[in-house]
Amino acid sequence: MISNFILIIMTKKNCYNILFIICSIFFYINCSNNKSSTTIMVPQEKYIPNHNFKNTIIVSRRNSFSKSSIKNRSLKTLYNYLKNQSKYSTKKLNIISNVNQIISLSNNWFLILDKFDNKLIEYNILTDSLIHIAGFGRGPGELNFSKDMVKDGNNIYVAQNMQVSHFNCLKVPCKYSSATELTNMPYSLDVNEDSLIYLSSKIVKGIKGPKLDKSLNDLKALHMLNLINGKDLGYFGDTYKINGQWMLIKPLISNGFVRFIPKSKSTLLAFKRFPLIYIYNNNHKLSKVYKLSNFITGKQKYNTISGSLHAVMKNYSLIKNIIILNNMIIIKTLTVKNEHISNHHYVSDSRLYDFYVININNNKNYHIGELVLDKKDPYENIFYTKKNIFIYNNGSLFTVNKW
Repeated sequence: MISNFILIIMTKKNCYNILFIICSIFFYINCSNNKSSTTIMVPQEKYIPNHNFKNTIIVSRRNSFSKSSIKNRSLKTLYNYLKNQSKYSTKKLNIISNVNQIISLSNNWFLILDKFDNKLIEYNILTDSLIHIAGFGRGPGELNFSKDMVKDGNNIYVAQNMQVSHFNCLKVPCKYSSATELTNMPYSLDVNEDSLIYLSSKIVKGIKGPKLDKSLNDLKALHMLNLINGKDLGYFGDTYKINGQWMLIKPLISNGFVRFIPKSKSTLLAFKRFPLIYIYNNNHKLSKVYKLSNFITGKQKYNTISGSLHAVMKNYSLIKNIIILNNMIIIKTLTVKNEHISNHHYVSDSRLYDFYVININNNKNYHIGELVLDKKDPYENIFYTKKNIFIYNNGSLFTVNKW
C-alpha cells in the first residue's frame, strides 16, 4: 500500500529531478575530494633536499664580474663577449647535427655529442673538417640514449643506456676502447682516476602502479664504481622526497649533474629544476650548499593516482650546464618567462642564459653576464669551453671570434 502510494505521487518528472539532484551531489563531492587529494603541485620546497642547510651561500646576479675578479683568460673572454657582442663576429661551422655538448680536445680538435640522434663527432675548428666517431646502435662503440660526456686525460666517457662507453682520444680520430656495464641508467657522470661516479634513478622494490614503497624516500642520487674491475663502491647524495611516487624520480632526481672537483677532492651534485648546488667532501658528507637567488623553480601538476605529470609553463629556470675549471665552478642557467604555445610552437616573452662563477676556495661568486636568446628559436644555445665560445642557432653551429 505504501509503495503504491509513493508511486502515485511521484510523477515521472519528479523522479528525474530527484535522481538528477542526487547524482549531481554525488559527482560534486567525488570531484572535490579527487581534486584535493589526487592533484598536487611539484616540486614542493619542503621536500627539496637540504633546502634550509645552515651553511647555504647565496649566488646572486648582483655580484658583478670584473676583469680583476678572476684571472682566468677564457672566463674573461666569455665576460667580454656577453658584455659587448658587437665586438665579436660569428663563423658558421660545417656541422649538420644537433649539438648538446662540446668538449675541447687538443690541437684545435673538439668533440661534439648529439644526444637526440646519438652521434659523437670529432671536429677541427681550423680546417672546418669533421670525423664521425660513433652513431646510433646497440653494439660496441655505438650510442643509444646518450646522456652525458666527460673528459679525463686522453679518455672520453659517454653515459648511455645502462652503460658507459670509453673512447681514447690520444690520437685523431678518437677510438672506442671498452664499456662499463651498469645495472641502471646513468644520466650524468664524471671520472676521477679509476673511480666512476654517476647520477642515477634505480627503482629497487615495491612498485604498485605509480606508487612504490615509501621506504624508498632514502634514495641516493650518486653511485660509484671502480672502472677497472666494476666493483660497487657505494652511493651517496640526498634526493627529493618522493613519498612513494616513483613517477617523480626522473623529472626531479634523474635530471641533473655530477662533477668531481679534483683540487678540493670533493663532489658537486645539482638537479636541473632546483636552485641549489651541493658540495660533498672527500668522505661524501655534505659540506656546502650554494643557492642561485634569481632562480625560478617551475611547477608541474602531478596526479598521485594516475602518476601523470603535466608541465605548467609560464615562468621557470633550469640549470643547463656546469663546468669545473681548476678551483672554479662555472654555471649556466636558462630562465624563461611567460612561455606559451602559439601555432604549435613554444614562444615566450623572455629567454636568457645567465653565467655564474664560484670560487670554491673562498666561496666568492660573480655573475659573469647574460645572453638574451632569439624568441623564434627555442633551441638556441651557447656553449663555453676552456678555449672557445660556440653559438647554436636555427640548427647551425657558429664559433665566436673577436673582430
